[in-house]
Amino acid sequence: ENRTNIVMNANRKKKRVLAGTMAALMVATSSPTGAFTYQDLSIVKAETVATEGYYTEDGFYIEDGVLRWYRGEEENIVIPNDVVSIGSGAFLDDEIKSVTIPESVTRIEEYAFYKTSLEEITIPDTVEYLGEYAFSRCEKLSKAELNTKTIEQNAFANCTKLTQVTFGDNVETIDREAFKNCEKLEILTLGKGIKNIGICCFQSCISLKEVSFPTGIDTIGSFSFEGCTGIEKIVFEGAVKNIDSSAFKRLTSLTKIEFSDEMGRLGMFAFEGCTAVESIISNTLHRGRQNNIRKA
Repeated sequence: ENRTNIVMNANRKKKRVLAGTMAALMVATSSPTGAFTYQDLSIVKAETVATEGYYTEDGFYIEDGVLRWYRGEEENIVIPNDVVSIGSGAFLDDEIKSVTIPESVTRIEEYAFYKTSLEEITIPDTVEYLGEYAFSRCEKLSKAELNTKTIEQNAFANCTKLTQVTFGDNVETIDREAFKNCEKLEILTLGKGIKNIGICCFQSCISLKEVSFPTGIDTIGSFSFEGCTGIEKIVFEGAVKNIDSSAFKRLTSLTKIEFSDEMGRLGMFAFEGCTAVESIISNTLHRGRQNNIRKA
């Protein structure tokens, strides 16, 4: 009983410190657009204190299948098999290096692993929802393998050491700014199921060299690859219904674009500022639409 009280008191103390940290960051991360914020997260955690749950021996606090937070000391963790959801901010700012996620998990909520020390992450196919900012600012993360239908906005934004991302065929939507400012990202593999790439999705990923888009894409959003100054070649393997305005703006190293035989709408200034383009391969892109590929 005494040991339990000591553990619970230590956990309460750590939680109060975390709440203070979130309060300090709240102003910087709050959004007038109604997006999920640290304020929301702190409210969720405050409400959780009064609900029923239990601690495992490894320091996980679980309530109705939701992993609310982690208070253990291990850097390499294995999430229990009875967890179905990883809650909002569950590992926020924790110094964990690796995590094994069981196939019982179907949801990873907002800020779940925000600013942790994770180095690699593989998310099982059973995960149906990957929330906003879930892995944002994980500045030691180098590799991610994803197969979730929808990856919400800013999910991996500002992961400055991320070098490789592989999307499985289940991925349909990568929301806005999901990988923005991942400046070390070199290898991007898109799955066959991809339909929508959001606004500013890969903006300023300056280490990318080549991108191939599979057939069946509905939309490549505005500014989605803007400022990816390292890209030298773009290949469209099949039809893309919409390439929105400025989608590939300011790709100053781009020399070659290969369009498929069937292409949809090419938005105004889609390739504006691509000053090094030497070769445009297309059997169907008439000259008027090629004017949307501007060097200045």
